[in-house]
Amino acid sequence: MPAFLCLLTALPAVLLAQRSLPAERRAYSTITLLTLSAYFLLDRLLPYAPGLRSLPQPWGVMGVRFILAAGILWGTGAWRQAGLRWKLSPDAWRAAVWMTALMVAFTLGRNLLIARLDLPQAENVLSLPYLFYLATLPGLAEELAYRGVIQPQLNRIYGRPWRLWGASLGWGWVITAILFWAMHAWRAALGSGVTFYWQTLTMQLWIGLGLGWMRERTESLWPGVIAHNLVNLAWVVGR
Repeated sequence: MPAFLCLLTALPAVLLAQRSLPAERRAYSTITLLTLSAYFLLDRLLPYAPGLRSLPQPWGVMGVRFILAAGILWGTGAWRQAGLRWKLSPDAWRAAVWMTALMVAFTLGRNLLIARLDLPQAENVLSLPYLFYLATLPGLAEELAYRGVIQPQLNRIYGRPWRLWGASLGWGWVITAILFWAMHAWRAALGSGVTFYWQTLTMQLWIGLGLGWMRERTESLWPGVIAHNLVNLAWVVGR
């Protein structure tokens, strides 16, 4: 259920994006959107299949998501648009560094504000294995899925007609950020049903926009992977 709610959350942005297209391109875009929706649902549901939930967690679920995204990219040849290249211009690396610093500072400032206001937070359990996990796999798997698979394909439909701080952006940037946020916002737990975690409006939505901007500004996935993991560490260690 949360996976379908994520798609519904992104639907208004998709409808606005569709209106920006010429009528003759809407049929093609609909096919692509349905394909991406199927991939998104598979990404959200497959790791929670009964046989896979027995894998060591949290590595197991995130590892399956990484394998799925990598398989899609290599199986369809879409890896060419995924941004899997390390060689960047010095200017691109500088842009990645300042955006990463901005997102980490934002995360630490948010943690401080929540602590000052004495708002409830999830239990924070620190351990070296968990910190190592945060520093590696989440950014790799989620950036590959969102900024490697979904955002480039949406860019093929809607283009990148906007400019922001040196990056060419479009509706793909917005829709991907909304999906990334909604994936964290809608949650399901045994006994409590589906809940909406409103605090994600103050973090994952803005971090998703920042990571999407970085993907377009640098034309590479890797700065976002590094930034994603650093933000995760700042969020956990800084609480």
